[in-house]
Amino acid sequence: MKKKLLSAVLAMVIAVTTIPGITAGAATKKISSLSISKISDQSYTGKALKPSVTVKDGSKTLKSGTDYTLSYGNNKNIGKASVKITGKGNYTGTASKTFNIVPAKTTVSEITRSGQKFTISWKKSAGSVGGYKIYHSTEKDGEYKLLKNVKDGSQTSYTSKKLDENKTHYFRVTAYKKVDGKTYTGARSDVLSGPRAFRDITAEKLVSEIKIGWNLGNSLDATDFGEGWMSSDLSVAKLETAWSNPAVTKANIDAVKAAGFSAVRIPVSWFKAAGGAPNYTIRADWMARVTEVVDYAVANDMYVILNIHHEEYHGYGKTDRLRFDGTEAQITESLNAYRKIWEQIADNFKTYDEKLIFEGLNEPRVIGSKEEWSGGTAKQREILNRYYPVFVDAVRKSGGNNDKRFLMITTYGASTTATAVNGLVLPKDTAANKLIVSIHAYVPYTFCYDPDSGSTTKWSASNSADTKAIQDALQPAYDKFIAKGVPVIIGEFGVVHKNNASARAAWAEYYVSYANSKGFRCFLWDNGVTSVDYEGAELFGFLNRKTNKFAFTGVIDALMRGAK
Repeated sequence: MKKKLLSAVLAMVIAVTTIPGITAGAATKKISSLSISKISDQSYTGKALKPSVTVKDGSKTLKSGTDYTLSYGNNKNIGKASVKITGKGNYTGTASKTFNIVPAKTTVSEITRSGQKFTISWKKSAGSVGGYKIYHSTEKDGEYKLLKNVKDGSQTSYTSKKLDENKTHYFRVTAYKKVDGKTYTGARSDVLSGPRAFRDITAEKLVSEIKIGWNLGNSLDATDFGEGWMSSDLSVAKLETAWSNPAVTKANIDAVKAAGFSAVRIPVSWFKAAGGAPNYTIRADWMARVTEVVDYAVANDMYVILNIHHEEYHGYGKTDRLRFDGTEAQITESLNAYRKIWEQIADNFKTYDEKLIFEGLNEPRVIGSKEEWSGGTAKQREILNRYYPVFVDAVRKSGGNNDKRFLMITTYGASTTATAVNGLVLPKDTAANKLIVSIHAYVPYTFCYDPDSGSTTKWSASNSADTKAIQDALQPAYDKFIAKGVPVIIGEFGVVHKNNASARAAWAEYYVSYANSKGFRCFLWDNGVTSVDYEGAELFGFLNRKTNKFAFTGVIDALMRGAK
């Protein structure tokens, strides 16, 4: 009998010590004596919110469901909510925490401008908010001060008083609601800038204001031409430095401005950082980086040309998307890709002023064709002329200042030949006098570049054959466009280093002086290459982008004399 009683007691002890959640021999603790994390503010969603908590017993993190359970109260609407933590297993008792449910982050839908007044529009916040606060700054990353407290939760726009027309204005909006005497404020909206003041002048007037421009070559335009060695998931830094130039800095553009250049052309390859069909979505980090570089020039009050560069079909069909021959289906797909890219670029920069110019294409052509640099065939020019109405339409429909943005239209291959110039058809435009023609002119070619046996290191302003090469190259564009009131920009011109600095300086001064006298404006091609570090290096470089010092200062001085 005693043995049976002892066995029964032992069985009861074993049963007690193996109850799930209870550790044999462990003392129980009150849950309220432990470390319980603070719960961050939760954004209103219209649904019951159940944020987790972290409960620690010393260094041990307890498990929800095993060591404690959670129950919530008032956890749906804006205001103060509660959570009850109930001990379980080795933990007993209860503890409580509160957390705030705040209005959801506000989305600003549009900012428009009328003179010096800005109208900020936003989407109505869910949850019956009490009002909105609008914050303002003249620096994107600066301090934002309260501009207006809109004490009506149903209102979704506000028009400011007059603001300084010479500054850029940035806005953020947040929703709030007062509950039981306490104000609950949601996250501020993303920063949006209001449209900058845009001078509604003619293209002729704008171009005449440019002294001389400089190209940021071989940086943001670095590409693999569709070969595939640049994967779309490369970091922004690698996409930018793939052709060996260092990442662009504000100091680079400051040096360009200090040297006397009033404008910067920023070539950019976009498809290398874009998704596939049908939307070709540009990576946000790439768009942000391009914007950052554009803003370097904007901060210097410079004219900026932003384009699509190196996107022609090279036979791979990867990032080389744009075709100027092929089947109708291939051309249609190219035009769709082209539209999608320009819609995104235009939307991103729609608030910028008139000093930001969009250039639709760089050197549009059929790569490797017999007529690649002589103006193309009639069919190829016809296809090219189908691109520009798409470009104009995409930009004009994007809003902001883009309804009157200045747009550059390039000849086939950017060629100066009469064939290319006369074959260019300017697209219809809803904005009057806002189109600019673009050509490239490395002339005389044997002096400016030609790596073959016909190359020469000599050029003289007193030699009529030397000067005539420049005059003849520019004449077709002058006759068809400038003489008829359509301005022309020479988007690229330049001369490689051949140990002939004095000849290059003479050429530079004459070239720019003559071009300006005919109404052209010139943009020097600078690819950052000043020494032969690799086979086939094209020595068009002037600015050392590491030291911010210009090489061949005699040539730079000559350019500035010519531009006066």
